[in-house]
Amino acid sequence: MDISSEWVILHRIALLTRIEPLWFHCCPNSCIAYTLQHSNLSHFPYPDCREARYTPAGTPRRLFCYLPLIPRLQGLFSNPKTVEELLYRHRYQSRHDEVSDNLRKKKVTVDGRELAHCYFSGKYDIALGVCMDSYLLVDRRRKGPSATPILLQNYNIRPAVRTHLSREICVGDSHSFLFPFEDECVLLAAGIPTYDCVSAAVFDLHAYTIFGMGDILAVEKLLNTKGHNGIRNISGGDTIYYIPLTHPDLPGEPRRSWNPTNLPLRHHDDFIDITNRLQTLKLVKDRKQLTFHEGINGLPAPQRVGSMDFARSSPWDIMHLFFENIVPNLVKLWSGKFKHLDVGSEDYEIDSDVWDEIWAETVDAVEHIPAQFAWCFWFVYLVPILLKGRFKHSKYHDHLCELTYIIKTCIAFTITHAEIADLRRRIIAWMRTYECYYYQYQEDRLSTCTLTVHGLIHDGQPGLSSWNWYCGFLKGALRSKQLPWANMNNTILHGAYLEQLSAQFDVEKELASPLYRVNGLPSTEQRFDLCSSDPQMVL
Repeated sequence: MDISSEWVILHRIALLTRIEPLWFHCCPNSCIAYTLQHSNLSHFPYPDCREARYTPAGTPRRLFCYLPLIPRLQGLFSNPKTVEELLYRHRYQSRHDEVSDNLRKKKVTVDGRELAHCYFSGKYDIALGVCMDSYLLVDRRRKGPSATPILLQNYNIRPAVRTHLSREICVGDSHSFLFPFEDECVLLAAGIPTYDCVSAAVFDLHAYTIFGMGDILAVEKLLNTKGHNGIRNISGGDTIYYIPLTHPDLPGEPRRSWNPTNLPLRHHDDFIDITNRLQTLKLVKDRKQLTFHEGINGLPAPQRVGSMDFARSSPWDIMHLFFENIVPNLVKLWSGKFKHLDVGSEDYEIDSDVWDEIWAETVDAVEHIPAQFAWCFWFVYLVPILLKGRFKHSKYHDHLCELTYIIKTCIAFTITHAEIADLRRRIIAWMRTYECYYYQYQEDRLSTCTLTVHGLIHDGQPGLSSWNWYCGFLKGALRSKQLPWANMNNTILHGAYLEQLSAQFDVEKELASPLYRVNGLPSTEQRFDLCSSDPQMVL
């Protein structure tokens, strides 16, 4: 057999894994994919881009690569080891007070039509989460080329490993870009005949998307909302612009405050009602006015399968909410570097020489901790110790410790109804105290009440998972700055080939680089055998 060329090897791997990428024309700036209502356009239809679809020679200027999901899910049932992994959800014994599998009593709906079976009625039914996070291809180029991978997370795998890079499924490079994925969701909701190597029988494979996650901008695209550019701007809320829980103090007037337990929230049916209203308006001016006022451009994606609640199934990702916004802003406040604000009537700043001691102690404490864990590990596990006794008043330390408790609860593998109620109470109390210490109810300090601080109050539910550092993996694999998109497409496609070979034939160790693996672990990982909650967990 002649496998002397790279092309022959890749061709044979493609036949073996049954992965055949689908290519769609897209805007050179990733504004849209030319699918659905855009399929016949020759230019991006809005004036802020207007890039041509084709070159003068008539070829597409850029292509969007979509890797089909269905054959990759079917491939998981070709190996007894992966079949055993996928049974985690079916075998999980939930307690009556835990939050789990709430869709099991509902009939599956597709395009508004109710099917005969219920969600997750089969033991192999797969729960999926859509994860999207934008990143710059080249550092230090704020307006440079960027990408937003569409990543799927498989909730049928146990939590300790489902976020590992090898367990994640990348299907593409957002509303028009999700069109091929939604088509597959419709087919998976009805059932795809799949061979199970363990029982040697064919069964109907079902998979349902239950969560959409990402950074703030990615969630706005997923929900098809105006986001922070609309009057009603919070994905889970219905507030007008952004205001703190408590209004700024005005001379001679009583202090006014929102009731945080009874905020005006957006609901699933609101998306449907507003979309119907938009469709009845004939003038572009009227449609723009309505979308600006309501903050909704249309139905979210995916929308055809009824497994997602539009208002509740797409929370802001824990990493972006806490570790890229709230926590760094708190450190800036404590360092006196937040938007040129002083401490006002409080005294929460820590001297610079004390910060030098804190950073030196941090370096000594994290010798075996991967740098990617930066803000998360440092704030949750080290800060309560490092900053104890550093503030002039202990109340600031107590306040930050309460936030670490909230974060730990949000990232727990399981959560009960009682813990959710307690979490909401703690978040509300933390936000009230935050406004007292840092906002101080002064109009000139409103900048401390950022959008992400308000978003915390809508996060009174668990962040069921986060995904591995996939964007960092793609950025590190970029080798061509002249043809970055082709380079990235090949990286994702070849990674999918290896993922399917590993899953179908149990050759993960054989395919791993001998320079990268050390005693079964990557060189950046170290096993700690004293982990009581799960002895298989690896840092």
